[in-house]
Amino acid sequence: MMAEAPKREHWIDCLKAICIICVYIAHCESFYYEGESIASFLVAPFYVNAFFFISGYLLFKKQFNNNRIENYTFKREYRQDLCNILFRLVIPTIIFSAIIYLPKNNGIFDLRNFILNVLGGTSLWFTSALAVSQLVIFTLLLSRRTNIWFYVVFTFLLLLGTFCLGDVRSKAAEEYFPWYWQTGLIYTFLMILGGVYSRYERRINNAMNKPLTLMAAFGILATIMMFAWNGTTMLCLGLSGKGNILGYSTIITSILLLIYIAKAIPKNRFTDFIGKQSIVFYFLSGAVPTTLLPLIKKIPLDNSCIICTAYITLSLIASYIATYMVTRYVPFILDFRNLYRSNK
Repeated sequence: MMAEAPKREHWIDCLKAICIICVYIAHCESFYYEGESIASFLVAPFYVNAFFFISGYLLFKKQFNNNRIENYTFKREYRQDLCNILFRLVIPTIIFSAIIYLPKNNGIFDLRNFILNVLGGTSLWFTSALAVSQLVIFTLLLSRRTNIWFYVVFTFLLLLGTFCLGDVRSKAAEEYFPWYWQTGLIYTFLMILGGVYSRYERRINNAMNKPLTLMAAFGILATIMMFAWNGTTMLCLGLSGKGNILGYSTIITSILLLIYIAKAIPKNRFTDFIGKQSIVFYFLSGAVPTTLLPLIKKIPLDNSCIICTAYITLSLIASYIATYMVTRYVPFILDFRNLYRSNK
């Protein structure tokens, strides 16, 4: 029997919407101020990491639903999941990488760079690394182990092994070819932690609902961020895949607090749309701000907070419109199987 998809909860879309907005804030500020910004530092622990965590949460929620994991086979479930990676992540990543190539590269076309970015999966790091992480997890599911701690131990060892391969890398695209595979291996552990949350969700939520726990979590997060701001190294993964104990502590604490906040926000159209279409917003999060930047720079006010805020807002509005157009008129590029389904 085919496993039923778990009911979608509004807090998941709300959390994704918050993270996407933070992505745009970080990108726009770094483009506008031409370097690292305060916003980038503040949102670094969660704004992309939460997507991997929630992806793991949803993945394992589906696997444990109706005992799908106990009946996981190579010919059926594994092939289905590989097809999902191909049609929902790999192909859309290639398509959008090609679409945004010229805007991201200031209208300059170079064939070698185009192949590296588009086919090599080095343009959109999040979906590239996510595809690798999911591939690893789906392969592990062939073991049919129902104990989540088996996956925790295995991916933790994988994490350590990947660090031993060498985590000191620059931002050169060649070092992440193909498809940010090393970053994806590292992020597999964070996805598994999302699986742990899905397994013990009720217990963790009960703990988070206690005022003392919340105060302790906020206190821990504030203390870490304060020390990090004063010079202590805090590595919160990202495209380089670099992390340390301080970074992981901040990541987990901030994500749990973000989940608590997302659950407290009422269901609404704005966050629902952004959350459900978060992958399209992500695809546009570099190209749209880059395209709008020359227009913003023409305003004769350098390093203006007001102008930067307007820049962020305009980028979000433009991406919102573009995302609506994509989902309304060409939704099949997000999953080409929909073309076949619509013709049946």
